[in-house]
Formats: sequence, C-alpha cells, structure tokens
Amino acid sequence: MSDAKEGIVYIALINKQIAGYLAGGLIKIRPWRKEKRAVEIENMYVTKSKRKLGIGTAFVAKFIKWAKKNAVDRLKVEAVYENTIGRNFYEKHGLKEYSVIYECDI
Repeated sequence: MSDAKEGIVYIALINKQIAGYLAGGLIKIRPWRKEKRAVEIENMYVTKSKRKLGIGTAFVAKFIKWAKKNAVDRLKVEAVYENTIGRNFYEKHGLKEYSVIYECDI
C-alpha cells in the first residue's frame, strides 16, 4: 500500500501473487459544483480468477475510508459503457450514473 496526501494505491496479494490493485486520488472540482473535495478511482482491476472473493469490495471500502480521512465529500469513477461487469459493480456499491460522454472517430 502506498499512502500519500494526494493519492493512494492498494495491491492485493494472494499466495505472493498480485490478485488486483486500485489506484485513486484527489481530483479538481469544477467551480460550479457544490462539492468541495472529490476523489476518483482512476484504475481498478482484479484478475478474473480472483473475482467474487470480495477484493474489489475491500478496495472500494478502504478507498472511501481514506477519502473520508481526507475530508472528501464526493467519489467519482468512470467505466466504459460496454463494461457492464464494472458498471454493475460500482452501482452495487452505491455509485450512480451522473454524466454521459459522447465520442466518435474522426
């Protein structure tokens, strides 16, 4: 675990093998938002063979605890639309859709 004031990284080890990780940190809030401080889960991954063991849930819980310790009042994470497993995971943990991003090839 690396713990700094601006960000944090968690790594899960099972039998000395990396089973997953979470990286996240403080982000800037746009001036019109009511929240004062926010964090973002920048990247999280759990190996397929280690999913459904509670690793992701533990990562999110530890990250929220770290965020609260840093007086944060908003959590953000982005997931690719096709990543239904990830989106369902975040919704299960209380996150809700907030904005939609549109893209196209040019």
